[in-house]
Amino acid sequence: MSCGHCDGIQPLHKGYTQFTWALYSVSQGDDIVLVAPDKTYNLEGNKDQLLKFMCNKARVTGRLDGAALEVETIGRAAKNE
Repeated sequence: MSCGHCDGIQPLHKGYTQFTWALYSVSQGDDIVLVAPDKTYNLEGNKDQLLKFMCNKARVTGRLDGAALEVETIGRAAKNE
């Protein structure tokens, strides 16, 4: 998961980690996105819950509408995912 601005590739900015830069970008209005190997999905749902998984691999279920995913459940991805 990442911010929409970085799309999974967070550059290192002075004074920030990848996590803190993504949180900063989201606080400035960027979307929270799930980056899959072939596509990026904008996540919609409980922002506080989504932010817990920022810059980590996550398993997400929900309703897909184009490139938007309405999150119903979110959790840690299995080690092999």
